[in-house]
Amino acid sequence: AVAVSGLVEPLLAAGITVFSPDLRGRGETLGKVGTWQNNNFRLTGNQILFGRPLAGRRAFDLIRGIDYLQIRPDVSMRGLTVAGIGGDGLSALLAAAADDRIRNVAVADFGHSFVSLMKAMASRDHEDMVLHWNSAERLGTIQASDYSVDLGSVVPYSVASADIPELVLSIAPRNVLYCQAPDHDDAAAASRLRFQRLMHDTGARAASIRYESQRKLDATLLLGWLRGK
Repeated sequence: AVAVSGLVEPLLAAGITVFSPDLRGRGETLGKVGTWQNNNFRLTGNQILFGRPLAGRRAFDLIRGIDYLQIRPDVSMRGLTVAGIGGDGLSALLAAAADDRIRNVAVADFGHSFVSLMKAMASRDHEDMVLHWNSAERLGTIQASDYSVDLGSVVPYSVASADIPELVLSIAPRNVLYCQAPDHDDAAAASRLRFQRLMHDTGARAASIRYESQRKLDATLLLGWLRGK
C-alpha cells in the first residue's frame, strides 16, 4: 500500500527519511490460508478475546519502530511525522495520543466516527450481508459500496469513552492532517457535522488540526502541510 501510494519518492526527493514498518497482520506479517484467504479475521477476533484489540497492538508496533529510529545516529527525530492510511489511520492516531515524540499525524481514508464505521458493516439486504461477511472472513475487511472497513479498527466499547474527533483532539496542540474521510451514506452527514462542530467549538485547541475531508492524501498535500510546520 505504501509502495503504490505515490508518497515515498517525493518525500525522499525532499530530503525526508521514510520508514515503513509492517505492523502486525500487514505486509510480510500477513498470514495466508491457502492462496486466497488471509488470517486477519481470526487475528482480529483473537486480539479482542485477549483484551488487546488489533488497532492498539499495531500502535504498539509503531511506537517500538520509533524506539528503533531514535537509536539510529543517521536519523533526526525532529518533526517526526506518522501517516496512517485506511485501517492504519486509527493506529497512527492511537500511537500519537500515547507518544509525544510524534509531532505530526496525517490520516487518510479513515472515517469520521466509530459509529459510521460500524454502519458500513450493516446491510438492509440479507444476501448482501452474507457476501460482506464472507468477504470479511477471507480478507479481514467489510466491503461497503465504495470503500472498505478494516476489522482491525474494531475496538469494543470505545464510544463509551471517546470517538474519533476526541481522539484527534487529544493529540493537539501537535499537528493533525485529516483528509479523504469516507463514511456510510446513512451516517456521513451527521458524522461530518459533529466532527466539524467539535473542531470549531474547541477554538485554539483545534487550530493545529487541518480538516480536508474531501481531499485525497497525495505528495503535494503532504509536503505542503509539512513545510508549513
